[in-house]
Amino acid sequence: MKPENFSIDLRALLTPPNHVWVGSGRTTVKPLEDTAAGVSDLISAPFATLGFRAVCHFLIDGTVDLADTGDRGKDDVGILYCGGTWYPDAIVRRGSYHHFREGGLLSFAVESRLTPLFDASAFVLTVRFTNRSQRSLHAAFRPSLSVGTLAFRPLDEWGYGPPKAGKEPTAEADGRSWSTAETLLSADWDARPAEVLPGGTLVRTLTVEICKAGSKPAAADPASRVKTARTNWEGRIDAVFENLPRIESDLPGLKEYYYRSVLCGLICLWEHPDFALHPQFATSGMDGGCMCCYLWDLAGYLPRIAPLAFGEKLLPTVRAMHGIGLDRFYAVTPAGTGIGVSYAYSVWSFVSLVWGMALIQGPSREFYEEAKRLTLWNESKEDPGTGLIDYGTQKNLLEMRGAGWEHVTASPNAERAFCLRRIADLGDFFGDRDTAAWRAKADGILEAVRRTLWNEKEGWFDCLYPDGHRETAYSIQVYDAVRAGAATPAMSRILFDKLSSAGFLGAYGVSSIGQVDTVHYEVNDPDWSGSGAYTGEGPQLVQTLFEQGEDALAWDVLGRHFWMGRHLAYFPQEHSCDRPALPAHKRANVISGMAGAEALLFSAFGIDPALDGSCRINPHPPATGFVSMSGLRLHGRMVDARMSADVFRLTVDGRTVYDGAPRSVEAWKG
Repeated sequence: MKPENFSIDLRALLTPPNHVWVGSGRTTVKPLEDTAAGVSDLISAPFATLGFRAVCHFLIDGTVDLADTGDRGKDDVGILYCGGTWYPDAIVRRGSYHHFREGGLLSFAVESRLTPLFDASAFVLTVRFTNRSQRSLHAAFRPSLSVGTLAFRPLDEWGYGPPKAGKEPTAEADGRSWSTAETLLSADWDARPAEVLPGGTLVRTLTVEICKAGSKPAAADPASRVKTARTNWEGRIDAVFENLPRIESDLPGLKEYYYRSVLCGLICLWEHPDFALHPQFATSGMDGGCMCCYLWDLAGYLPRIAPLAFGEKLLPTVRAMHGIGLDRFYAVTPAGTGIGVSYAYSVWSFVSLVWGMALIQGPSREFYEEAKRLTLWNESKEDPGTGLIDYGTQKNLLEMRGAGWEHVTASPNAERAFCLRRIADLGDFFGDRDTAAWRAKADGILEAVRRTLWNEKEGWFDCLYPDGHRETAYSIQVYDAVRAGAATPAMSRILFDKLSSAGFLGAYGVSSIGQVDTVHYEVNDPDWSGSGAYTGEGPQLVQTLFEQGEDALAWDVLGRHFWMGRHLAYFPQEHSCDRPALPAHKRANVISGMAGAEALLFSAFGIDPALDGSCRINPHPPATGFVSMSGLRLHGRMVDARMSADVFRLTVDGRTVYDGAPRSVEAWKG
């Protein structure tokens, strides 16, 4: 596959303009809104520009200066923006000028390609000027640069927010470089005029690089640097699809959603030579925000697809996660240091990833021992009176903007049982003697959740505060407790019915708070306070529903997200569920968007590898239509499958293993 397979028409995007970026794995850059070739800010930790603008001018016949400003007025306002295409490695845009002036009709087309570079903190803008006039034109390309401020932020300070507090630089005498005490920004372009024959094309480039003060920018040819950036993108796509399958379907939007979901993981890989981890699995990063590797996003939402897609690249991250001290921090900065707080979901996230790696890559004694240590440390915080843990306030949990899902909650208390059962399974593999006690402890925790937190009148799990106050918050996190086994079948039925009756389902996704909960529901903070959800939450709910046998509801919920594949270049931190919209004040992208692909492969297709190296596949086909996958590589085998309501066909290493009515099939033995 090539970057072109992930292209999307810029006219189709519902993404807020401040969320439209393109990245190389080292640099991200933003096009200037409504222009054919303008450029806005550049981000490449530890550097960033803030308020940078490059406006392109074309000087025709030495006297006519035509600017590409995105002017929305009438008459002759310069070059008109005509749209373009977003690719993972570049943004291509088009513009047009067509006016009668002195000397007759002046007509030309502009096409630009904006490429963030991989070999430096830089971008190359390649501009093609095509003469559509009936006469020769003498044309020159002259960018006008407004640098704004230059920011330098040490790598251990790149946490959740984007960089701020840049310094105004001093312009150097050459008119093409600007500097502060820490930072140098340099620009290079060819301003020489050239004769452009009718139908002919003039090609010019603008290279902008940011580096340490006192350093020299690279002098490499722009075309070769653009090629290097593209080659790197081709390599990362090839690497991830070495194991991930291709998907086909006649369900409108499913295929696009799957590939966009996979892309959410790819654009979060940062490969800066100065970073402590190679790669850095940033939670976000396109706009410079959340360059840290946040454990919950990577491990909590992607515990199986991340090991499948990224393989051994995950190992340094897993070691770094337990190295920073998850009792104090929830994320790793690009410097390799810890940042954040002791987070309620960190232990569960770490154990989930260790378990997923064991299933996909084989069990690791090293990671098992750390998962066991963290799990038992977490258990030491239990209140012996209730058998449950008080996980603290909003800063340690969901960060809702009001009191609600705090202190003693069904989730992540229920996930403690998951952690104990998983270390028991791994303990059996490694010959540990304590596994029976851990499983018994897990059963006791789930019973304690039901006994202490279930509200029979509301048909919901309450939250318990230290002073005895009980809060009924209709949070989507209840369904994670169901997934972990906290609900009886009768409770589960009540809770699944509430997805509709309590107002969790929107036409374009799910709400993090049920709309009937007028105490906690709001519309300005969709991720955990209502009107939408954190991007990984919808697919995670889908996995719960498939695992609980709620296939029709699972497909219904999954399908509500398919618009995202058609109208977003990549998935944002969160999105609304009542309309296809994104909050512009949150992060532009998020790695947990890859959870959509995890839901499709491991829940809808039901890929179920085991510790002993065997694998079952338990398909959950849609009621109508088909879904097929080809080229899944797992445990050294190549798997193809196709499922519909009537037929499931499974091929392993070119041999048909099963062809019949959909059911669970042993794909191979251990």
